[in-house]
Amino acid sequence: MEFCIVGKIAGVETIAEGSGIRELSLLRQRYGVGYWRKKKGIATVRLFDGPTAKAELHWYEARHRQGKTEDKGMVMKFVVCLSREGFGEFSTDDLTLGRLYEVLAPADSHDMLRIIDDSGEDFLYPASLFESVEVQEKTATRLHELLAA
Repeated sequence: MEFCIVGKIAGVETIAEGSGIRELSLLRQRYGVGYWRKKKGIATVRLFDGPTAKAELHWYEARHRQGKTEDKGMVMKFVVCLSREGFGEFSTDDLTLGRLYEVLAPADSHDMLRIIDDSGEDFLYPASLFESVEVQEKTATRLHELLAA
């Protein structure tokens, strides 16, 4: 079932972490080693055929060790926010025009990027709101450290 989250996720709580996650080996294999947590929360979702409903959402998050990106072969990517328009009923209040954001996950099949926004939480946003910024590896490492602080 395809849907979009409308607004913020409320009542967020961790329901499993580390070795308590049944799918931990699959997560590490697919997305890399990190401190993984399974979370849940309540949000209004819009189904792609139109109607909205309250739903309990479950998802996984990982915090990767800072400064170890080279060991995992990760390429750090940065984007700058150039628009807050065309996002429909979704809130872009936690995006600042002209601000640099680190991309945590590349664009998915719906062309959505996962970034840590101004609220300090990671969310999916349409890639069309951002422009990619190329930086040298040394600068990327410094930016990663600054944005994570």
